[in-house]
Amino acid sequence: MKASRTVTPTICLGQLDRTAVLVLTLLTFVTLISAYGAALAAEPVSASYLGVSGDTVRLRVTIGSPAPQNLILEQYLPPGAQMIGSSPSARQVKNSGVVKWLFKNISPGNIDVSMRVSPPAAAKNVGGTIRYRMPGGGKMQELRISY
Repeated sequence: MKASRTVTPTICLGQLDRTAVLVLTLLTFVTLISAYGAALAAEPVSASYLGVSGDTVRLRVTIGSPAPQNLILEQYLPPGAQMIGSSPSARQVKNSGVVKWLFKNISPGNIDVSMRVSPPAAAKNVGGTIRYRMPGGGKMQELRISY
């Protein structure tokens, strides 16, 4: 009867180091790709109404990083209402009740906008949107301003 021999594989320390480096490199690459994808999927801009007081509507546009180059803010007044002033000044006020601002070369942070309307009761019925192109030459986005 032949005696069986057990062969135990041996791993050279140099081979183990190369394998560990390869695994760590692969994990790092996957983590970076995941983080980059999540950053691209996130909206770089959001906006919400801060409140209405009398005839004044206040809202805040929050710009993330990377920021889009330009941003268009539109406010829609209810029928019969008029804008009587804003800060910053609006770029365009249409008879249809659409008020527009164009912000160029923006950077991360907040843009606060206030608008006075007449009659004062109309301030509670204002709606709006923001439009911008995704950073890096991406597609146009349009978002409703939330309350």
